[in-house]
Amino acid sequence: MTAAKLISNPAEGHGLTARVTDPLYHALDEDNGETIPCVVLLKPVGHGSRNTANGRKQFVQFEVARIEPVTDSYDAENVRHMIQAAYDRRHTVQTLPLDWPSRNDEEQRRFLFGLIDEWAAEEGKTPGEVGEAWREHFGIEPDTKDTPAGYAPVDYRKADAHKLREFCLSVGVLADDDVAGTAEDDALAAGDEPEAAAS
Repeated sequence: MTAAKLISNPAEGHGLTARVTDPLYHALDEDNGETIPCVVLLKPVGHGSRNTANGRKQFVQFEVARIEPVTDSYDAENVRHMIQAAYDRRHTVQTLPLDWPSRNDEEQRRFLFGLIDEWAAEEGKTPGEVGEAWREHFGIEPDTKDTPAGYAPVDYRKADAHKLREFCLSVGVLADDDVAGTAEDDALAAGDEPEAAAS
């Protein structure tokens, strides 16, 4: 998991000029400040990693390359709406794409790893803590090294899409909505006949 670090100082040439800040100064002086919708460009300027108790933690640093306040009231309301919609999408439980059954295992795994990464970032979990949650869900003892045949692998990064999907359902990042063919695929992965799973 890679964390993001924001360098808060805006670069030269930002749009937070006196024309924008002077009215805010007076509004704040009267305890009447409000949010300013802005369009922001972030520039990655550095990266690194460090050892922690739960494994190696990676990070990427960003600086605010440009800020442009949106002063038109109509555009400002649209920006506020876009920000709220993006926030809602990021915090809403995902559903499987409609073309899920036609995706190969690696494509399905990449999609599910993305959900797990987002969940870990939201929860502030390190890769080691994600691994602990994985083992706890599947009842894998902490000192287990080898995976018995037919069981979930010890390392979640080596799991197939079927096991990853089960884990995503268990931590609440994936909605329990079926996509055509999914229930049948699950039954086959579990060694059951599709008709038995559907009944």
